[in-house]
Amino acid sequence: KTLGNFRFFKNKDKKFLVEVMPCFKRIVLEEGENVYNQGDWPDEIFFVVQGRIGLKKEELRFIEFDKGTYFGDSEIFMKKSTREYTAEVIKKCELLVVKKKRLFKLLKNYPSIKRELHETSKEK
Repeated sequence: KTLGNFRFFKNKDKKFLVEVMPCFKRIVLEEGENVYNQGDWPDEIFFVVQGRIGLKKEELRFIEFDKGTYFGDSEIFMKKSTREYTAEVIKKCELLVVKKKRLFKLLKNYPSIKRELHETSKEK
C-alpha cells in the first residue's frame, strides 16, 4: 500500500512490488537531523513517505524532496564514490530506505525497472 503513493511504483509488475517491499526499512527522523552527509558512502536510496528533505552543500540548499519522491539514487547510478550533498530533514519525516546491494540483486530480474531508475537518476 505504501509503495502505491510513489509515482515510480505505479503500474509496476505486482510480482516486483511483492518482492521489493521486504527490501525496505522504515525510519523516522526529526527536523534538523541529517539523513546522510556530504562525503558519506552512497549505499542507500530513500523514499519520502511523509515530511520534507533538503539537499544542501555548504549550507546552500539546492533541492527539496517531499511525500511521494525519492533521493539518494543519483550518486549510486552515476557511480559516485561519495555523497555530493548533505540530506537534511526540513520537516519531520518518515522514510523507506533500501540498500543498494539488496535492490540491485533484485533488479537483476527486472532490467527494464533498473533502466528506468537509472534514467530517472540522470534527470535529477
